[in-house]
Amino acid sequence: MARAGAEIRGEVLVTLARLRLAEPEQLRALLLDHQEGTDYVRRALRNLAAEKPPLVGRVQRAQQSYWFCTTAGLAEAAASGLLPAFNGSAGGRTTGRKAAAKTGLREHGLALVDTALAFHRSGAADAGDWQLEAAHPTPAGPLIPDAVVLLATGAFAFVELDRGTMSYARVLAKLDRYAAYRTAPPSGRGNAARAPRSHWQEHYAGPYLEQDFPRLLVVFAPASRRAAPPTREAEFLARAAGRQPVRHRRLVVATTTTARLAAHGPTAAVWRVAGAVEGGWSLDRLPAPSDPMSGSPLLPRTHPRSGGFAASRSDAGGRRVRSPAMGDDIELTDDEHLRALAALEAVVGNNDTGLAVLAASGAGEKALPKLLAAYGKHTLERILVAAFGITSETGPGETGPRLAELNADPQARLAFLLAEALRQQAVLAGDDLATAKHIGMSILGAVHAFTDADNDDALTLLRALRNEVLRPG
Repeated sequence: MARAGAEIRGEVLVTLARLRLAEPEQLRALLLDHQEGTDYVRRALRNLAAEKPPLVGRVQRAQQSYWFCTTAGLAEAAASGLLPAFNGSAGGRTTGRKAAAKTGLREHGLALVDTALAFHRSGAADAGDWQLEAAHPTPAGPLIPDAVVLLATGAFAFVELDRGTMSYARVLAKLDRYAAYRTAPPSGRGNAARAPRSHWQEHYAGPYLEQDFPRLLVVFAPASRRAAPPTREAEFLARAAGRQPVRHRRLVVATTTTARLAAHGPTAAVWRVAGAVEGGWSLDRLPAPSDPMSGSPLLPRTHPRSGGFAASRSDAGGRRVRSPAMGDDIELTDDEHLRALAALEAVVGNNDTGLAVLAASGAGEKALPKLLAAYGKHTLERILVAAFGITSETGPGETGPRLAELNADPQARLAFLLAEALRQQAVLAGDDLATAKHIGMSILGAVHAFTDADNDDALTLLRALRNEVLRPG
């Protein structure tokens, strides 16, 4: 049985506050998708409008009404605690009165609601997981995406809705601002118990930095006196492919049209990727942005004399790391990575039997304490270098200062000392199982300090690391 209008009053109010404006039919599709007709939604809207002061308002054009939250309505919706603030800011929460009254802004807003509706219908993202026009700091000035969406996969994406009202020059300049956001420092004082992160890592990367930099999804919508969306899309893709952030895959830009979204949904192969081969991409198959720690021509290594990081070359995938500070050149193969991860899982689970099996090294295999010490050093290096924003695209003029900052950081220096202490402990231990377990516990403790992970979540992190090792390429 359909719910009466009064029963969905709160949901209607919060949805309008979240998406700024909407038509009754859009609200019905978002909130009562199995209900035919908009009677219950309209009853809820009338109830909200009858409040003193009114919580919603509307603009009437021809036979259509466009509804929005009033200032009082925004305040009540915010008090509910149901409005997302993914980047730590409630920015972008304004009434939709102006957007509803002006044709261009209204059409832009309604197309954005249609986009959210397409994601909602396909299960790609819940209608409640959108935040509009929240400001993000960048070295080049504020970045204000049309929307940020939390996808069902746990990853975030930026969304831009294009109706052809901005010049290509302005649109492409915004791409550069998205790329600049990757290096924006965090707001506030941060967490003194771990290495510093960038702003996007604080808000979008997850507690273990397991998520990639958000993809940028550009949706092309029709507009009067403008070229058709597919034409504008093709022109945009051609121009965007030449931008340095896109060319170096620091920024993944995927495009589609409102027509393709409405017909097939975002989980189908409706996306085209700037700079990639032709053909449709589904949302879950979009390429990843360049990983600062994977396939990068520049990786840190511990300098044997300074106990810090110095620029060096890595081999492909970042899976074999030379560690001259260990006393000899140690290379970790994929099998050694997996063995070390399995040992750490055994430590987390207090599985001494499993640890004993892994400690029984065969011919040519490293003793488990020595392997765990080398793996611990490798993992801490990856966390530290990512936290200080050193990537394959970091220019020579930036690399030196960032390395100097890293080497001067007290927490980083403690990590260097820990890696050296574990190495010395491993040299003396031989195949001793108890020492291997203590080294594993020390590694997990250090990872916890830098990522906010706790023992209950450590297995999730270890599985993510294992999947990275097993990933082709």
